[in-house]
Amino acid sequence: MYCRKCGAKLKSHAKFCDACGAKVVTVKQDQSSVRSNKGSNVLKDAGNPYIAAAGVAVCIAWFLAVFPWNVIGKGIGTSLPMRIAVLAFAALADYHATKARQTNNALYKKYGVREREKATAVIYWLSVVISMIGLFALFMA
Repeated sequence: MYCRKCGAKLKSHAKFCDACGAKVVTVKQDQSSVRSNKGSNVLKDAGNPYIAAAGVAVCIAWFLAVFPWNVIGKGIGTSLPMRIAVLAFAALADYHATKARQTNNALYKKYGVREREKATAVIYWLSVVISMIGLFALFMA
């Protein structure tokens, strides 16, 4: 133990600091604030809902961008509303992927662990790629 006022090392049974005379205050450590190496118990209560939302938005944007729409009807996939829909879902995916990364950083700061870090990174980069595809399709067609 160390003194909270001056930082001097304290004896285990001390009531006052020998160096500065400050009263020794013992603080119980809350188990929820202890960093866990595994992280599975910590993240049960502190999940990251943005990962799933970003994954769904990326999948929808990717499906709208690469599905062979000419099988269903001529010119559907190249129409302006379809290109805008691809860009809208790509922007939504990019927003949720960014929020997922921010939430993971907050979880790391608080608990020392990140939830599905690799999945979050993959979804983030897919959202960036699909955003570029959507912008390219919108302005080049």
